[in-house]
Amino acid sequence: ESLTYARLAERTDAVAAGLRERGVAAGDLVGVATARSVDVVTAIVGVLKAGAAYLPLDVTNPIGRLQHIVSDSGVSVVLTDTSTDGHPLWDALGADVVVADIGEVAKAAASSSTPVAVLPDSRAYVIYTSGSTGLPKGVEVTHRDVVTLLDATAGDFEFGADDVWTMFHSYAFDFSVWELWGALFYGGRCVIVDRDIARDVDAFVELVVAEGVTVLNQTPSAFYQLIDARRRNENPWAVRYFVFGGEALSFEQVRRWFDLFPGDPARLVNMYGITETTVHVSFRELDRAAVSADDGSLIGRPLSSLGIHVLDARLRPVPVDVLGEMYVAGGQLAQGYLGRPDLTGTRFVADPFGEPGSRLYRTGDVARRVGGGDIEYVGRADTQVQLRGFRIEFGEVEAGMLTADGVVGAAARIVGGPSGDTLVGYVVADTGADVDPVAVQESAGRVVPAYMVPTVVLVVDALPLTANGKLDRDALPEPDFGSVGDAFVAPVTPGEAALADVFAEVLGLDEVSVTASFFDMGGNSLSAMRLAARAADALGVAVSVRDVFAAPTIGLLAQSVAGNAAALAPVVPVHPRPQRIPLSFAQQRVWFINRFDPTAATYNIPAVLRLTGSLDVDALRQSVIDVLGRHEVLRTSFPSDDGVPFQQVGDIAEFDARGIWQVVDTDDALFASATTGFDVTTQWPLRVTLRDASPSGSAPQGAGQEASPSGSAPQGAGGGVLPSGSAPQGAGEDGTTFLIPEADATKERGSRRVR
Repeated sequence: ESLTYARLAERTDAVAAGLRERGVAAGDLVGVATARSVDVVTAIVGVLKAGAAYLPLDVTNPIGRLQHIVSDSGVSVVLTDTSTDGHPLWDALGADVVVADIGEVAKAAASSSTPVAVLPDSRAYVIYTSGSTGLPKGVEVTHRDVVTLLDATAGDFEFGADDVWTMFHSYAFDFSVWELWGALFYGGRCVIVDRDIARDVDAFVELVVAEGVTVLNQTPSAFYQLIDARRRNENPWAVRYFVFGGEALSFEQVRRWFDLFPGDPARLVNMYGITETTVHVSFRELDRAAVSADDGSLIGRPLSSLGIHVLDARLRPVPVDVLGEMYVAGGQLAQGYLGRPDLTGTRFVADPFGEPGSRLYRTGDVARRVGGGDIEYVGRADTQVQLRGFRIEFGEVEAGMLTADGVVGAAARIVGGPSGDTLVGYVVADTGADVDPVAVQESAGRVVPAYMVPTVVLVVDALPLTANGKLDRDALPEPDFGSVGDAFVAPVTPGEAALADVFAEVLGLDEVSVTASFFDMGGNSLSAMRLAARAADALGVAVSVRDVFAAPTIGLLAQSVAGNAAALAPVVPVHPRPQRIPLSFAQQRVWFINRFDPTAATYNIPAVLRLTGSLDVDALRQSVIDVLGRHEVLRTSFPSDDGVPFQQVGDIAEFDARGIWQVVDTDDALFASATTGFDVTTQWPLRVTLRDASPSGSAPQGAGQEASPSGSAPQGAGGGVLPSGSAPQGAGEDGTTFLIPEADATKERGSRRVR
């Protein structure tokens, strides 16, 4: 179903009139619990036209959490649709809450009611976020806050009426405010993404292509999966902007995007923000030059409506490169927490740098200012964490686990699991109680959202404490994901055997039982996407993310997908290899630039390593030869014929003749090796120079240890070129040797990157 703006205006006028007939007045709060369809837009806009504010209710959350939100917020009317009208929550609510189908509400005569004047400082919505007491808290955001956000970002983007946005996220997640109102503010089109499609990255990419989406908002974790899905579907699309928010962005992943799709014109923007500051706080456009694998998550400058202060515990500005807590000032700060003046007073504090009466919001995020006015986001300062785009408070997770029978103590932490960051729970059993970890997960799942249910629960004798008597989270034991589940059951059929290999690869385990659940072993919704793609390749049939959720074990999945249609053929190398291998677009660009000045070191990647001890120089030289022999990309040059370049892979027998290995005795020679460019038409992109800097030598540095990687890899094979297996084993007392491996990064990232 689709709506024009005219039809939307008619329906929302009718909804507003119907709400007023049911007693909704200006300033009230109305619950919205519809499916992710055009109904949600009609409901939200209709509520605002009635002069009320909307309260999103995600009915996929546990009833206990939803009951608390409804009770705490004091809503008297909740809008539903045919997909949610039978939800058990409605039976659990008291008689004072009216549950009304939006279709019935919209039957009111819009012309029979007088429009309501909406004041700029009246609240527009209340979104509940995690709370430190174990219960979520409501953040009140005004109309002025949202309009200020849209006005402040107008100069940073080139949005217009021709743009197509997606409302990809749940409307209970504040990212959706930007997605919905960004489209409506500019008169664009908004595609409401169904929850099932949002969880299936391949289906979502198909939707983006089919609908001509131009503005795509993603949490970084979702974007990382979209990169791979885009490789599987390179049909032309219209995306002009990627806007990231919700968690720290990995610049290494952004580099991967630029490497894989160097010709994609989409602009990538990193925007830090939180619910209490109306979605977005900062703006940082990203390009290849701005992205380095060693950088942190740079969030850029504040929006024009806001200011960011990085302060110490006494609210004093910290110097550049010193860690501090971020405080936000300006026109987008929320009113506060609904019904929680005590909490509001601790998080929204007086601004010592502003006008009398102005406020700062204490984010709880640690950051540092870096050169050029940028800000690097480091992480949370308290017990709140970001997990796959969701903000989680450990207190709420622990409160959920404490509802399980026999549990007298609980703690939670994020650990690096087989599928990335994993939420792990720890419980202490009451004396004589036999606590089942699965029962703890089920009990927690009844009071917290699914993303707050620990993937793994461990029963421990006691929770470790610090010397001050506080919980020592770092001392909690690491889980053994491979031991989760029942006794090992080996695969029987060829399909099970193939899936067992895929499960083990994705989970990072040696073996996986046929009866073990993928999610119990550390999998999550993001790694399920990788599992589905690789299972399809292994079995030769189509496997969707929905299949993985419905059949999460090897045995069940093998049975459920056996009759599926054939999968797309996997990408395979061209064979036989053509006599002349063409250059990719990215390689052509570097070749073209190199033709202007082959001596320029623009794309060099020098890495200086100080080796202490007695060095076997012959063994080191042979290790370099072994690396080049193993990796064709390091033996490739780009000659041309009639102005058309091609890739030419050299023979390792040319190693000595090409002068790859040099032993020098001066600092000048060492420096020259690092700063001399490569002629990509004739030279291999690697140079290794050894310099004796021992006390008996002439170098002034003396003995010691030093490793100083440096360089540039705009199109390909990265910085350190010697893998750990080839590193020299120096050990001794009599000196230091310098080793400079240097790569001229003209090779495609599609080749294996050597570390």
